[in-house]
Amino acid sequence: MISEYLNEKTVLTNQSITTWKECVRKGGEILVSEGYVEPRYIDSMIETIHTFGPYVIIVPQIALFHGKPGYGVNNSGLALVVLDEEIVFDDFDNQTIKCAFSFAAVDSESHLGMLQQLSVLLQDKEFYELITNNGGKEDILKKIRLIDKEKI
Repeated sequence: MISEYLNEKTVLTNQSITTWKECVRKGGEILVSEGYVEPRYIDSMIETIHTFGPYVIIVPQIALFHGKPGYGVNNSGLALVVLDEEIVFDDFDNQTIKCAFSFAAVDSESHLGMLQQLSVLLQDKEFYELITNNGGKEDILKKIRLIDKEKI
């Protein structure tokens, strides 16, 4: 269930962040604090964007940050950072995000179930509206638990 990953400790809301790198670091810090990754994984997430560009923007206003599978990863994990204001990827055609998921994978396959669950979550219009329009932490967590019960 996605609520095993996205919970009180791994969801941050109302974050005043001004650059995509700061956003990557904030999500990475959550993964580090929960023991999913080592600090070097955060640099891997930034390097992935420098190498491949802003393909991490998976749907309008939402990014999915990640690094190399297994590189500094202890366990697969997921975090969510919801921003007060949108961030502009000024290095990449001025695309914007309003929130970002950060995930870690121990290998190239074990995280697929987690990503499938995340996909179901992102297909829920109410959840999408909450995370892209400054929804509160409690409302977001409540919606995640509800979706877990209904769909996942």
